[in-house]
Amino acid sequence: MPLNLCHDVLLQTNSEVRDWASLPADLLYRVSRLLDDRTELPCLLRVCSSWHHSLKATLTELRIHNVGAPALGSNFTSVRRIDASILRSTLLGFRHLAPVRNLAALGTQFPSLVSLNVAGQQLGQHGLQVLLPLAGRLQHLDASRCDMSIADMSALASLTHLTSLAFNAVKAVKEQSVTGSASNRPEIALAAELATILPRLSQLRRLELCLKRYPTRPSAINVFAAAQQPHSLQDRRAPCGLPMYGMAGCLASLPDLNCLLLRNQPLHPSDTSALASLSALTELALLWQPPSPSPTAATTALPPPAPLTAALWAQLVNGPLRHSLLALDVDFGDATSAAAGGGGGGFGAGGGEQRVWERLSVAPLVRLRALRLRRCVSPLLLLSIMGAGAPATAGG
Repeated sequence: MPLNLCHDVLLQTNSEVRDWASLPADLLYRVSRLLDDRTELPCLLRVCSSWHHSLKATLTELRIHNVGAPALGSNFTSVRRIDASILRSTLLGFRHLAPVRNLAALGTQFPSLVSLNVAGQQLGQHGLQVLLPLAGRLQHLDASRCDMSIADMSALASLTHLTSLAFNAVKAVKEQSVTGSASNRPEIALAAELATILPRLSQLRRLELCLKRYPTRPSAINVFAAAQQPHSLQDRRAPCGLPMYGMAGCLASLPDLNCLLLRNQPLHPSDTSALASLSALTELALLWQPPSPSPTAATTALPPPAPLTAALWAQLVNGPLRHSLLALDVDFGDATSAAAGGGGGGFGAGGGEQRVWERLSVAPLVRLRALRLRRCVSPLLLLSIMGAGAPATAGG
C-alpha cells in the first residue's frame, strides 16, 4: 500500500493523527524494518525530530559509517547489534570500503550494545581500549583483520562477558619497546599473550582464530621452474594472523566452548590432544598437515608442522568429540600438492606414510551431521564417511 494512502486511512480512522510526524511509534518501526539501513534509514531519521526520537528508541540493529555527536541530544538506547565492518556492499552487490570514524564513542552512545563487528577497521591509537565502557555487557566481538598490540590484549581481558570472539587474520603491530628477535616476530608474542588471556574469558562459546594465506600468483617466467620444482609457486609470504602453534592447551579452561575455527593454523601434536579434551565442542574447523613437514614451512614465518599421525587422529575422533561433534571442516593442507609432485609426505608418497593417511576415518563421530574435507585425496577416508552416516562436501 502506498504511503500516501496509508496516511489517508490513518486520518480517517484516528482523529489524533494529523500529519506524518504523528505516526505511531510501532508503525514507524515496522516501516523502518522494510528499508535499507545503509541508504534509506538515515533519510528516514532526518525527516523530522519526532521520527528521529521514535526510531532511536526502537531500533535494535544498526550499520554505521560515523559515530559523531548524538543528533538532537538523544542516543540509540535500544540498539543491541552494530555492524561497523570496513567491507560493505551496495544494493547492486558492489563492494566498497567504509572506514568508520570516532569509534571511541561507541560505549557512550549505545548503552544497550551487546554485539559489535569492527572487522578491518582502524581502531586508532587506543585500540580495543575504546571498548572498555562496554566491558560489562559486550557479548559478541568481531575484530578480524584489525591491527592489534600487546596493550589490546589487556583490554580484551576486561571483556569478561564475551561469548563469541573472532580474531581472524589479525595484524600484529610491532612494539617499539620490544627489542631482539621478538621485535621481528610480533605475531608470535601477540599470540602468546592471547593464550594467557583466553582462560579469563570463561564464558566463550565461539572462537575464531583463522590465518589468512595469500593466494599463489604464478607468472609465465616461473612456469618452467614450477615444472621442475612443484612447490616453487607456493607463496613465500607468512600467513596473516596469530599463529597458535602449540598453544591450544589454553582452550581447556573454556568449558562452554562449542565452536572453534582454526583454519590454516598448523597444529602441534599437543594441540591435537588439547582439542580432543573439549567435551562441549559441536563445530570444529582445523588444518591437518601431511605427516612430513611442508616443503614451504622453512620459507614462512610459521614453525614447520609436526607429524600428525593416524594415532593422533584416532585420539581426536575417539575422545569426547565422538559424542558431541556435529560439524567438522578439515583442510589437509599440502597433501594434494605433495601427491602431484610425487615426493615428500602426504598421500603421494608410497610406503608407510601413505598407509598412515589411509587409516584416517570419521566413522567414530556418531553425531556428525556436516562434514567438509578440503584437499583430501585419501580414498579410504572418503569411503569411511558413509560409515558415519553424515553428508559431506569435498572441497577442492
